[in-house]
Amino acid sequence: MLWRVLGECANQPFGMPMSQFFEKMLDRSLEKAKALERRYYRAAYEELRLQERWMAEVDGEKVLTAGPDPKEVRSILIFKPDEIGDAVYALPAIAELRRHFASARISVMCKEITRTIFDRAQVVDEILSVPVRVKLRRLPVVDLKSAMAGSRTDKFDIAIFLRTYPMYFRSFLKTPASLHVHARDPRLKSGSPVQPYVQHWGEVRAHQALQMLQIVSPLTGKHYRDSDVSFPEFHWNEDDRRALKLVFPGTLPERFGVIHPYANLQTREYPLPYLSELMDRLAQRFHLPWVVIGAASDPPLPERPYLIQAQGKLLLSQSGFLISRAAAFIGSLSGPMHWAGTLGTPTIALNSGYSAPSEWAPRSPKSLSLRMDVPCAPCHLRRCWDHDLACLKGLTPERILPSIESFMKGCLITPSEEAATKSVTFLAKGSELSV
Repeated sequence: MLWRVLGECANQPFGMPMSQFFEKMLDRSLEKAKALERRYYRAAYEELRLQERWMAEVDGEKVLTAGPDPKEVRSILIFKPDEIGDAVYALPAIAELRRHFASARISVMCKEITRTIFDRAQVVDEILSVPVRVKLRRLPVVDLKSAMAGSRTDKFDIAIFLRTYPMYFRSFLKTPASLHVHARDPRLKSGSPVQPYVQHWGEVRAHQALQMLQIVSPLTGKHYRDSDVSFPEFHWNEDDRRALKLVFPGTLPERFGVIHPYANLQTREYPLPYLSELMDRLAQRFHLPWVVIGAASDPPLPERPYLIQAQGKLLLSQSGFLISRAAAFIGSLSGPMHWAGTLGTPTIALNSGYSAPSEWAPRSPKSLSLRMDVPCAPCHLRRCWDHDLACLKGLTPERILPSIESFMKGCLITPSEEAATKSVTFLAKGSELSV
């Protein structure tokens, strides 16, 4: 395998920077390693599928779980050191635990960036920020000792690995708990008696939110379906609500849209030149200002009269409140897009081939997910080396604009022909615009 990887990496343009060459070599190695892993576990996954069918509950049978009596549970730890989208889709499962273990103290161990998500959802009693260090550029390691130093609990009754991927699993098993709960998967090996089936490795892969519910199913005693996915209400404070004044220092517009075109990987970010053309054409059709949110390091979009550039100007919680008040949201495959869908905001997702759509599409009836059918998806790659981002570059404005216009017309946004009789003014960058 090594010689094959080296051979592929050697066939490049001579002008490729050395750092990019080694990045491609590393990506190729990881890609081959994942293929070998799938082959290695193929028989184990097939055995699990057979076991699930053989051990399915039959009529007249009551299947009990090996978990503790809910009345005896006093403390629960949710292990969730993930990104924004992952944290959002964990909320239905944590809310179910909150309802089932009303008297238990529930703690969540998460990255600092997702702290706001759990705080505003108000479904946990304690938030433990866990530092994550990256070794060898691609191997993240969590600092359990630092995270546990801030906890009021020395040992938990239950610790739940609310994830379906093996990263951090060994660290999770070191958390102080009487019972460790995790999904049933050959890559997650432990002596725990509570390992629920999750629709992650079968023929049909469930949405991430439903997978998280399936992990807690043995503890709540419920069998969950798609219709059971329900997100808790977010509780905004006054500082969050300041977002409207920060973005619109003058008159608040009657309606506005939010754009988050950025992503932390090349294979997930919609091409910015495409986005500019798309927004120009939407501005001709619909009369409303659009707010661009993102980090301070994100590049600005080309200046337009209808655009308000707010990159780096809002806290995450303020961005969340702004999205909750928006008439529409447009974004790449990233955390804010997932959050927008759960907030009930009409969401347009410009998806790539990075991940499986059945698992990571926006979770909302008011959503439009656009993607290309490409043979390399889902790739889970950081960079596209072979297909020139065909999954994203195929979503040209000309091809997707009709679908977006039709969606927006049905989501409480008035087309320009009907809005022409109205006049709404607001201040942006010190200038007054008529919309």
